[in-house]
Amino acid sequence: LRGKPVLLNFWATWCGPCREEMPRIERLHQELGTQGLAVVAVSIDNPGMADAIREFRKEMQLSFEILYDESGRIRDDYQTSGVPETFLIDKQGVVRRRLIGASWTVDDQRALLRDMIAEPAR
Repeated sequence: LRGKPVLLNFWATWCGPCREEMPRIERLHQELGTQGLAVVAVSIDNPGMADAIREFRKEMQLSFEILYDESGRIRDDYQTSGVPETFLIDKQGVVRRRLIGASWTVDDQRALLRDMIAEPAR
């Protein structure tokens, strides 16, 4: 996704706060996805949970990209502390903000995301 700003979210089907923040992420995707923001959520559920993840996506009516890392390697790559955790990554692949937990609000991040969308790709 280099060349696009990315909202990268780590979540799990069993995570209550993840369930709470998913509608906010969907609204952000609806608002800024057409302007160039890529929204990607990676499930870190245990192996064998693909059906539960598909059901979660359907239940929550999520239209952004949902990936599933059964191996858990991505958690090591990003050194996550748990779920939910969200990274705002600029067009060059630099993490500009790390948001731990579901307490962040779209309004608090909207200005940064708009700036990241407007920045020229290098």
